[in-house]
Amino acid sequence: MTGLGMNERAWALADRLVERAADLRIAVHTLANGARVVDAGVGVPGGFAAGLALAELCMGGLGHVEFAPLTIGGESWPGVHVWTDHPAESCMASQYAGWAIDPEGFFAMGSGPLRAKARVERELFGKLGYAEDAPRGVLVLEARTLPTDDVAAWVAGKAGVAPAAQSFSLSNSSTNELLSSTYRSRTSRRVTLIWRCFRVLLRGIR
Repeated sequence: MTGLGMNERAWALADRLVERAADLRIAVHTLANGARVVDAGVGVPGGFAAGLALAELCMGGLGHVEFAPLTIGGESWPGVHVWTDHPAESCMASQYAGWAIDPEGFFAMGSGPLRAKARVERELFGKLGYAEDAPRGVLVLEARTLPTDDVAAWVAGKAGVAPAAQSFSLSNSSTNELLSSTYRSRTSRRVTLIWRCFRVLLRGIR
């Protein structure tokens, strides 16, 4: 299946992030080879609004995300309500961080719709039956450092998209790990159950 245009949808969302950079407490710069880097948490504070925008970006513009209160074990947590009419494409072909971006000296887990162009996760995309032939693409990285020109060149070789046609968005992997650790320590049984359910879902897709 093709034709949902997730990369173009996500590119438009990334353009809006750039326009709202000050409001969202994010930073934007362009690498020497033309790749755009939107830092939403590595070297900047970011925030709830930036996180929500990044979630929509991860889902290739096919997800609808809004904040909602979440009560677990009598405790109130900030949560989100997410829905989509295209769960396989927006979640597994885009949002799922399944692409290891690992050129020498750099590591990040990649999500976002450029995965559907690169299709380096061959088994997964073979079962999804989805691909995009996009002239430009958006990749969301969970990383501790910002990508360099060498990283953009490496991605170009894998995805067939020139560096100047790439838009990276960054979340801080160390922050994700801290939040996950805190959450698990307080609700470990529930998180274990949720994770088991997620693995069952993945087995069903495979």
